[in-house]
Amino acid sequence: MRNFQGAPKMLSDIYESQQAKRVEQQSKLEEAKRKAVEASQKINRTLMMTLNKDVMQVHQNQQKLENATRSLQEETSKFLQGTNRWSKMLTEMNKALKEVGDIDGWAESIERDLSEVTT
Repeated sequence: MRNFQGAPKMLSDIYESQQAKRVEQQSKLEEAKRKAVEASQKINRTLMMTLNKDVMQVHQNQQKLENATRSLQEETSKFLQGTNRWSKMLTEMNKALKEVGDIDGWAESIERDLSEVTT
C-alpha cells in the first residue's frame, strides 16, 4: 500500500514542478517579447532618423536647385536685355552707315555733275 499512498504526493509534486516550469517559461517568453519590442523600436527609430536625414538632404538640394534656377533666370533676362540693346545699337549703326554711304554716293554724283557742267 505504500506505493499507492506515495503516488498522489508524486503527482502533486510533478504538477507543481510543471507549474513552476510553465511560470518560468512564461516569464522568459515575456522577457523575450519585451526585448524584441525594444529592438524593433530601436530599429524603427534608426530607420526614421536615416530617412529623415535623407529627406532633409533632398529638401536642401531642392532649395539649392530652385535658388540656382531663379538666379539663372535673372541672369538670362539681364543677358537678353543686353543682347537686345546691342542688337538695336547695331541696327542703328548699320542704318547710319547706309546713310553715310548714300551721302557719299550723293556727293560723288554732285561732283560728277559739277565736273560735267564745268567742262
